[in-house]
Amino acid sequence: MGELLFGKEGKIAYVERFGMRDLETSSPMQKDTIFQIYSMTKPITSVGLMMLHEQGRFYLGDPVSKYIPELKGLKVGVENTDPATGEKTFSTVPAQNEITIHDLLRHTSGMTYGFMGNKMYKEAGVGSPDQTLDEMVMKLSKLPLIFQPGTRWAYSRSTDVLGRVIEIISGRAHFKNVGH
Repeated sequence: MGELLFGKEGKIAYVERFGMRDLETSSPMQKDTIFQIYSMTKPITSVGLMMLHEQGRFYLGDPVSKYIPELKGLKVGVENTDPATGEKTFSTVPAQNEITIHDLLRHTSGMTYGFMGNKMYKEAGVGSPDQTLDEMVMKLSKLPLIFQPGTRWAYSRSTDVLGRVIEIISGRAHFKNVGH
């Protein structure tokens, strides 16, 4: 299922590969095997962000719009039920608070994932692997949040947005969005 590597003083002290790279052919994992790590990008992104925090490049309480102006003035989706007919309608209200970097780290931004039932994300192509983080965030900026920022937790695209914040703060950008 991967590789275990220990290093000491800049040299590899131990390396071992485990699992199969292809179960059908029983091909073992190789040094150059490439595979998606999905949600393991979340701790890597968070550590990268906190390294920039240690350098004093931003504050956790900063509104994300300080770095990504398109994320200012977002709307929150609200589902209403007509008491007489039971008919459901959808409307939006202004977000009461701006999303902060802290909200993104905690997944309390009000964002979600398309695979979690949010068809607007799917229709907007938010999960497309052939886009930059900037392109993905621009799509998110046009969609309503699923709840008011800072009020609830939901597994979400928050870490992807943090990746874009890292690109902006560090001055590196235009990498393709290759995972969850």
